[in-house]
Amino acid sequence: MTRRIRLAQVALVTFVAAACGSGGPTATSTPPAPTATSTPTEAATPAPTGPRALAICRGGGHCEITAGEDVTPTPDGFWPGLTLTIGSGWFSSEEDVGELALHPSSQPNDAILFWSDVVAIASSTGGNGIAGIKAVQGVGTTPDELLGYFTGSP
Repeated sequence: MTRRIRLAQVALVTFVAAACGSGGPTATSTPPAPTATSTPTEAATPAPTGPRALAICRGGGHCEITAGEDVTPTPDGFWPGLTLTIGSGWFSSEEDVGELALHPSSQPNDAILFWSDVVAIASSTGGNGIAGIKAVQGVGTTPDELLGYFTGSP
């Protein structure tokens, strides 16, 4: 009887060892060679969506604009978050907190101008340059008040 038990134990150990050893490649095996149908995979780069940030353009520069949908950047752009659809053939000469100037490339002296915080100023600085610019007292900043000043002033 002990001989049968011992024989069963040897058979069981042999069976378990064979089962454990046949599950996969050993440390000395070589990986399979690539086949002609295997191709490397690259993660697809998603196409950007939404409007592009309009470049900050200062001091009368000439910043080309690509046709499409643009948005004024934050925090230094004119009216941050303003979305514009601009056709081909335009450039910007100013795009900052106070002004956005868009020009057709075919007529660069023409412009669509957007301003914020507009105030009436005296046209003469008394020889003091930009430091001499002063707001005209008594003129408000609403469109009606500014228009009334500009159309009623000599």
